[in-house]
Amino acid sequence: MSLVTRRSSLVTRHSSLVLAALAFAVANAAAAPSVVRVEGAPGAQTLTVNGQPFVIKGAGGGGSKKVLAQLGANSFRTWAANDAEKQLDEAQKNGLYVTVGHWLHSTSYFSYTDEAKNAEQTEAILRRVRELKDHPALLMWAIGNEMEAANPNNRALWTYMNDLAGKIKEIDPNHPVTTALMEVWPEKIALVNELCPNLDVVGINSYAGCGGIGKRLREAGLKKPFIITEYGPPLHNDQNKWWIGVTDFGAPQELSSTQKAKWYVEPAKTLLSEEKGRCLGLYAFTWGFKVEATPTWFGLQLPDGTVTAQALELGREVWGGQVRNRGPVFETISEIYEEKLAQARRENQPADKIAELAGVWPVMKLSTETPAAGAEVEAEVRASDPDGDALEYVWVLLQEAATYAVADTGLAMPRGFEDAIVAGQGTPRAKAVLPGGGVYRLFCYVFDKSPDGRRKSVATACRPLKGAGAPPKVKLPPSALPKAVYKDGADSPWIPSGYMGSDLSKFSVDPKCTDDPHSGEHCMKVKWTDAGGWGALNWQSPANDWGDAPGGANVTGARFLQFWARGYLGDEKVSFHLGGIGPDRAYPDSGKAERKDLVLTDEWKRYRIDLEGVDLSCIKTGFGFSFGGQGSVKTFFLDDIEYVP
Repeated sequence: MSLVTRRSSLVTRHSSLVLAALAFAVANAAAAPSVVRVEGAPGAQTLTVNGQPFVIKGAGGGGSKKVLAQLGANSFRTWAANDAEKQLDEAQKNGLYVTVGHWLHSTSYFSYTDEAKNAEQTEAILRRVRELKDHPALLMWAIGNEMEAANPNNRALWTYMNDLAGKIKEIDPNHPVTTALMEVWPEKIALVNELCPNLDVVGINSYAGCGGIGKRLREAGLKKPFIITEYGPPLHNDQNKWWIGVTDFGAPQELSSTQKAKWYVEPAKTLLSEEKGRCLGLYAFTWGFKVEATPTWFGLQLPDGTVTAQALELGREVWGGQVRNRGPVFETISEIYEEKLAQARRENQPADKIAELAGVWPVMKLSTETPAAGAEVEAEVRASDPDGDALEYVWVLLQEAATYAVADTGLAMPRGFEDAIVAGQGTPRAKAVLPGGGVYRLFCYVFDKSPDGRRKSVATACRPLKGAGAPPKVKLPPSALPKAVYKDGADSPWIPSGYMGSDLSKFSVDPKCTDDPHSGEHCMKVKWTDAGGWGALNWQSPANDWGDAPGGANVTGARFLQFWARGYLGDEKVSFHLGGIGPDRAYPDSGKAERKDLVLTDEWKRYRIDLEGVDLSCIKTGFGFSFGGQGSVKTFFLDDIEYVP
């Protein structure tokens, strides 16, 4: 080998080693734990990530993080930490940061005066903090979500939260601690100021009141910076009649996607400009798809991932993404409704009149809201696309949810009626015939399309309808198996709502118990302190229904209802069942089965209810248990309840 060749080889080898060393250093730097601080004096504070200013612009929910990042968001929020490793890895892959949540027991069933139980909850959370604290995508910790709602004046709760926040910061001094409160009022903020000095940031879930929350927090005297942990269009409850309106038959009027865009964009712009130094950012609700009241009320995506027009506006106007496409826009039938609305407010019109003038129902014009049996309903929308894209109209009739309750992972998808649209499918004007008596909701999905026919985004509007006559007999489609009744992170149509007993004040159920769950982070703890009495709980669909409303699931093909249980002492006798609503009700269970008087052990054990020969085509009571007359206080635990093939 010549000297020149040898020298060239050495240089090449040296360069390769240097490049490898640099690559190793870059990789390690990228994988270094994030360091997040709240810096500055009160009223002029900034969140920094690895020394750089950071304003939270993101959302909470399970939708695609790649698409979230493409729209310009920089962060997302979780409500629990059970799959946080996966969420953090996905965030890092897409250049996002995560506020990782930890569930706290609600004051509706937990007193926060039981030091042993407080310690149990604390240790479960601190264990996860130790496991996750060095992840490069971690932004901050959020302890609890609206846990104070049932009893905001519970001083024991606020004292506990402060103690927990302090312990988290001892383990992890590099990430701030926040929480997620349900709205604000002066008494609550006073307790936070007094009893929670260890909280670095106060998180608040606010919807219709979000735009003015900065002013309200100043008036309440909040001493800390804040973030909005949830916000979006007005909720579907009675307190929001002012904004949304309610039909004569009690159905809330959902805003169109065009109207919702304003509820996402305008509060964010206001807070990030007028409350700079106090508001550290916002998380929109909800990123992904969720059935809450309706399938379109809060979701910023469809089940197939199609983004909504309001999500595009969030990306364009708030998150700072390079969003070239703009979604379809609904026009109002009345072009002067804004002027009428302003006049109504100036004249202090009643809330229902203001809602009527607010353009809620002119977005979709109906020939009638209460058709007679067999009558056609004509519906019309007017939509356009800012980019001049071709539009596709899809009309869908769904049965109205029997309850508008909030569920962790959402309600079951309402029943649909494919034959209900009798004319005009694919056009802005359609005709529908309701399949029978009851309440329904007519949806119009408007997609903008690329030249090759691909759907780009969607705008949505809907109107509730009430039909006359007997309710339809509907065959439910079979559910995919296994079908969960109760399982961490699972979407279940059944809600544990049917309480029965001799004295329900002696009956407590904790669905988020962290005491040695069979799997995941939680199990259900049942405690009965009426030694001579009896109690029972049914998982119902819809919640609190005993056969008067449609619901349930078709679990045909399931061979067993399988569940895991253990007793606190190991001598607890409990009976378990499914079904039970009789044929005398309008909406009965199609079948029933049970296992009586099981004696639990103090270790987790699998039990099965045999379903051979049981009609499972419509199970409205998905699971239940009963017990009583056992002579002493009894406690037992349940987990992983599901229908299995």
